[in-house]
Amino acid sequence: MPMTFACENCGKRYRVEESAAGKRGKCKECGQTFTIPQPVSPPLPQQAPTPLVEIRPEPLTTSSRKDAKLGTRRRVPRLVPAAGLLIGVGLVIVYFAWSRARVAGDGAHIGRTVAVSARKPVDVPAPGNPVAMPKLEVKPEPVAIGEIRRFEGHTDTVSSVAFSPDGLRAISGGPDKIPRLWEVTTGKASRQFEGDAEGVSGVAFSPDGHSVLSAGGEKTLTLWDAESGRALRRFGGDAGAPIHVAIAPDGKSVASGGLDHAARLWDVATGNLIRPFTGHTERVYGIAFSPDGRSLATGSWDRTVRIWDVATGRELRRFEGHRDRAGDVAFSRDGRRILSGSTDRTMRLWDVDSGKEVARFEVGADAGWAVALSPDGTRALSVHDAKIDLWDVPTAGRIYTFEGHADQVTCLAFSPDGRTALSSSVDRSVRLWGLPPAGFMPPVTTAPDAPKPKLLDPLARGTELRKQLMATGDPVQHKALGGEFNEVIRQAGPDFQELPVTIGGGPIPFTKVILNAKGKAFDGVRFKTPDRARAWDFDWEFAMPPFDGPRGRIIYNWRMVPLDGSEMREFKLMSAHRDEEIEGLDMPRNFHVTQPLHGGHLKPGSEYVIWFWFGDQTPEIPAWIRIRLTPTPDGDVAKTHRDAQVRRLDVTSPFTGLDFTHDGRLALIGVKDEILVWDLETGREVRRLRGNGGGVNGVAGSPEGHLAAVGSVDHKIRLWDPETGLTGLTLEGHAGPVRCVAFSPDGQRLISGSEDRTIRIWDVATGKEIRRFEGHTDQVLCLAFSPGGRRFVSGASITDPIARVWDVETGRVVARLEGNSEAIYAVSVSPDGRSILTGGEDDTIRLYDASTGRQLRKFDAPRGNVNSLAFLADGRRAASAGEDDDIHLWDIATGREILQMEGHNGGIMKLAASRDGRRLLTGSRDLSARLWAIPPVGAR
Repeated sequence: MPMTFACENCGKRYRVEESAAGKRGKCKECGQTFTIPQPVSPPLPQQAPTPLVEIRPEPLTTSSRKDAKLGTRRRVPRLVPAAGLLIGVGLVIVYFAWSRARVAGDGAHIGRTVAVSARKPVDVPAPGNPVAMPKLEVKPEPVAIGEIRRFEGHTDTVSSVAFSPDGLRAISGGPDKIPRLWEVTTGKASRQFEGDAEGVSGVAFSPDGHSVLSAGGEKTLTLWDAESGRALRRFGGDAGAPIHVAIAPDGKSVASGGLDHAARLWDVATGNLIRPFTGHTERVYGIAFSPDGRSLATGSWDRTVRIWDVATGRELRRFEGHRDRAGDVAFSRDGRRILSGSTDRTMRLWDVDSGKEVARFEVGADAGWAVALSPDGTRALSVHDAKIDLWDVPTAGRIYTFEGHADQVTCLAFSPDGRTALSSSVDRSVRLWGLPPAGFMPPVTTAPDAPKPKLLDPLARGTELRKQLMATGDPVQHKALGGEFNEVIRQAGPDFQELPVTIGGGPIPFTKVILNAKGKAFDGVRFKTPDRARAWDFDWEFAMPPFDGPRGRIIYNWRMVPLDGSEMREFKLMSAHRDEEIEGLDMPRNFHVTQPLHGGHLKPGSEYVIWFWFGDQTPEIPAWIRIRLTPTPDGDVAKTHRDAQVRRLDVTSPFTGLDFTHDGRLALIGVKDEILVWDLETGREVRRLRGNGGGVNGVAGSPEGHLAAVGSVDHKIRLWDPETGLTGLTLEGHAGPVRCVAFSPDGQRLISGSEDRTIRIWDVATGKEIRRFEGHTDQVLCLAFSPGGRRFVSGASITDPIARVWDVETGRVVARLEGNSEAIYAVSVSPDGRSILTGGEDDTIRLYDASTGRQLRKFDAPRGNVNSLAFLADGRRAASAGEDDDIHLWDIATGREILQMEGHNGGIMKLAASRDGRRLLTGSRDLSARLWAIPPVGAR
């Protein structure tokens, strides 16, 4: 028998057979899923209508009065509940009618309505039967999922947005300097807060909704009256360039996070600083109070999330795990969980008590750091590019994706009832979104019985294509195969391990990668360039530990592929010291390459995959890969100390060595297999010393006489006269490339360090080897003599990060300088011979006692490798340079940095100090050598 029923969501009626009861279906009108109800029993047969009979009242007798009273007593108990229920229904209808009238337009989904459904009308029951009341049914109003309203009026990026406590208003701000107050139900701007001299980066409502807070400006926070728009208070003049703000639950204090790596707590009543929270090493982007106001959470670009004690400023816990910048943070309602966003493609949920990660949400490519947690803690929002994802927190599953913004989403906020959300964007708009109801399941886009798509193995197809590429000699076919191979790489890209990158030399550890060994596939890593409007140069380093075997890894080829579908004009693996492409590379121990782009630059905000093709017999052992990005050279940047730079020389290749001649008049600059002789007085290049065995690794000027020593790739050391350009003796004996050389103070002896792990001392007059020093277990990278020439210090590579002090006459190690954890790139001995400085890959500078080897001090060095350093002639200061582009001057007694000299636009590879203590010479990745005047002691 057929029956009818109505969809509870939209009211559309359906006619089905009774046998379908209990089955599930989907409404064709609104898409809502439902269960077909059981059939309703038909009403009882109705009697024929009774003709109307006029009944005249009769006088009541005593007995009839008693009967009437008795009848009234019998009827009242039955009618009172019914009347009460009817009155209650009426009151509910009146209340919700008033609520709906208050919420105008299409914002009427906020709230609930009452729907009264009843069966078919029936006749008045016979006297004595109970009254059949309509069934009362309360259900939520249909939810409008997706964009509800757009708030427009900002003239630039909207950086931040927040709901008022009652959810009826919103505040937003951005670089256009004018925070705006919006009516959520109409989308109209009800007020503008004018008076900020700079852009606004963060906004927040007070707990009572009477005031709003904005961050930004010139190191200030501003508290505004929400009704009048008047500025109530400005917090200090040293707010650390605040980015984001939060107001404590009691409204008595506010917190800000800033560009100066610190968070701060402020008193609302006085505007005074209560205390700072220091410890982050990068800008503090996200900030949030715990529900009880006792703790403060911060998210920083140093990749950590931290919790602080509000009362003392002490760090309570640190959450580490993000592989890129951390951003927004949010506490759960019970304060036991913290949600954090990051540009590492993930959003993570942390347990406050244990500090452990309890859930990870794979956000995807182009992830932003904006996140939000719903008031009940069951849902979360994240962004990737211009899209917003809604997540189920217990399962870490994606519920829905909202699209509509035309550019990157910058901030997210849940409404107080959790049914809507706000977003701000670079596209200058704020948008209100309707969220799916609880229990919502996304619609099925394919039929349940549709066959599952076949998954192709991109690596297997890549292997096949690569073999064809290597076999073909036809340029047309090679180009076609290359294009298809690039598409295979893009398909496999998400499966490759992602590596962080460093910009201009930030700290980045080697990443351990187990590479394929069977020649059946290829291996690779992926990385993303920064979202900056610049082009980037690129270099990468591949290293592996020593192992027992006849040969090392053989790289037959490698390639880099953009994942955005574009093509690179040319990108080849070049020899580190020869202008020739490497088709096959035998690596028995270690390999390092600085790889610039030839014919094209990396685009900002783009993702790339580097893949490697190995020989069939390559053993499967761990390797380490590191990626660096440096801005494309585009001229000088602004200099803090404009009078410090004296002269500049541009070159065409990276620097491999650098030093002054004995009188400081000439500079010796190693480039490829040449030494450029640069006249520092005129700024002109006077000659080139060519023929250095395929590549220069190190150069040193003699302290006495006109000599220059050059360590070469062909295992030899050559002596030159830079004044005449004539070559002298060639010193032979090393079994590997010579990495560094240094003259004794009297110029009569020369020491050299090599990849063969040995140090040798030579007689400069005769060219004969005097002594061999053995003990290092990895290649020797740097050397320095003591002032008296009786001792020298050496530093080695990754697997042997211990500097050693040697006795020249006996060949014995007299002190071991322990503390470095990575390769040591530079050593220097103080003018009095009592102290030694070391610097290297672990981003530290350390001061040691030269006699005992005891570490005296660890300098708070800038982030990035320390590539070179030197004591200055006064013995009170030292200069260092590395991947952060700047020259740093240090006070030896205190370990405090006293001065920076800016000007290079790329990491500084080499630094040398003149013997008179007046000048510095540097060589940078920006392909320029620069001469600097050393400021006098006490200069600022």
